[in-house]
Amino acid sequence: MSRGLGKFERWILAATYAKTIQHQLPEGWKMPSGYATGERQWQLDVWDAHLSRAEILLNYFHLAIADRRKPHRVCDQCFETSPAYRTALTMLSRTLMGLYCKHLIEWDCVCFAGLTGLVQLDGFRLTSQGLDVAERLSVDSSWPGF
Repeated sequence: MSRGLGKFERWILAATYAKTIQHQLPEGWKMPSGYATGERQWQLDVWDAHLSRAEILLNYFHLAIADRRKPHRVCDQCFETSPAYRTALTMLSRTLMGLYCKHLIEWDCVCFAGLTGLVQLDGFRLTSQGLDVAERLSVDSSWPGF
């Protein structure tokens, strides 16, 4: 299964594995602003159990964060509206759907009350099949770097 995966798909599996299984993200990893606000510990545990679309937009695509009043929010994070944002969102949506259809990831949606109102986590985690692929990739030379 891992041979048919593209660079971006491998990066997503690597990041999900590093965050949710190994609990070791690379230095300089950007967390969306709503994630580390000092809210209740169980909420932080929920964040740690998933990789969010906002984390990918911040760390893979290096998109600029916008003023919170702007309407383009992904997982309670605002991004500058630009051609790069639209391209990244399209690529991300298609890639995540592909990984979902290959049974490598599963989506979760968790809502809870945060300091600024209702916070929604739109994240995903590895399935058992995705975990097997990610573990094989982690020892393979094609393992993508962060």
